[in-house]
Amino acid sequence: MKKLAEFYALPFSQTASYETLLSRVSNVMRACETEIVIIDDIHRLDLRYRASEQAADALKELSERCPGTMIYAGVNVAQNGLFWGSRGEQIMARFETVQFDEYDVATNEGAAVWGRVLTELEDSLCLIRQPEGDILRIAAELREISRGSLGRMAKAIRRCARDAIRDRSEQLDLDHLLVVLETIRRLEDRVADEAAQSTRRPRGRRVKAGR
Repeated sequence: MKKLAEFYALPFSQTASYETLLSRVSNVMRACETEIVIIDDIHRLDLRYRASEQAADALKELSERCPGTMIYAGVNVAQNGLFWGSRGEQIMARFETVQFDEYDVATNEGAAVWGRVLTELEDSLCLIRQPEGDILRIAAELREISRGSLGRMAKAIRRCARDAIRDRSEQLDLDHLLVVLETIRRLEDRVADEAAQSTRRPRGRRVKAGR
């Protein structure tokens, strides 16, 4: 609720109650005629945990007071605990699940979509000497290394753009971009593997001291 209040530039006290924030946020949503509310990274709401249950309840109450359409976006939401228990059943009953696949360059249509994504990212960099559409020369390599992850690829492109500004070349080094992207992917894969191993690691039993 505090994040939403900040988005609407609503002044509030850090000690304000949840009910107060919910009322103020829902009122301003109606006043602004908000039509769509997008909640990203919804996969972080694992309903096996109490804090996530409370957050899910808050979103449910907000959706009942806000006339707009609620859109939840996340990764593997069906496997990450979002649809667990009675709260999960309510979410499933209220929403329609839409499955999105990774970007694909195997077909002409898919390659065209991927190309538009790349050129829009390239244009957003505002590099003075960047040839228009130059990034398309490595479109297939970017897709393969990023595995179709737009966030991962955008992170690499922006990092290389900052490098181009610092060295005053004002142009993406495409070979360097592929190296940076590969590094980011390996790092993210390693972090994901470590997280998965930590969740599978058995917890030790507590032993009571004898009297």
